[in-house]
Amino acid sequence: MERGKWAKRVGAMLAASSAMVFMTSGPALAVDDSMNIASLYDGCARTDFIDYGTYANGASRDDFFTIRDLCADGYSAFAIVKVNGQTKAEVRNSDGAGSKVYFDILDNLVGGQNLEIYACLKNGANGNAFYCDRNYQFPLADG
Repeated sequence: MERGKWAKRVGAMLAASSAMVFMTSGPALAVDDSMNIASLYDGCARTDFIDYGTYANGASRDDFFTIRDLCADGYSAFAIVKVNGQTKAEVRNSDGAGSKVYFDILDNLVGGQNLEIYACLKNGANGNAFYCDRNYQFPLADG
């Protein structure tokens, strides 16, 4: 191949590959703040924060939570969500089979906010939460 044609091909390939890198680098810069926490003692309650993922209806969503009751032990799984110290949600799941209850706090979380999630056990609908464990994210990187 002639030197001029070779140089043109290499130049075109470099331009195309750098354009592809530029176009695909945007989403890679996003920070995933997702986290999960299990209850103390037996881990039968699990609360998840999903920064961006698939909601119960199959739609892609930003900033939602799930609570799972992983043990058929007579107790309910109980989630508490706080943003900047203010309680935003308290949700119970008592199925004991590990299915997820999805919930949203209806706030758009943004970078810099402090998110606090708890996973607890609860004795009945009106009982007190116990064996709670919590997870802090100080601060959220991007909500």
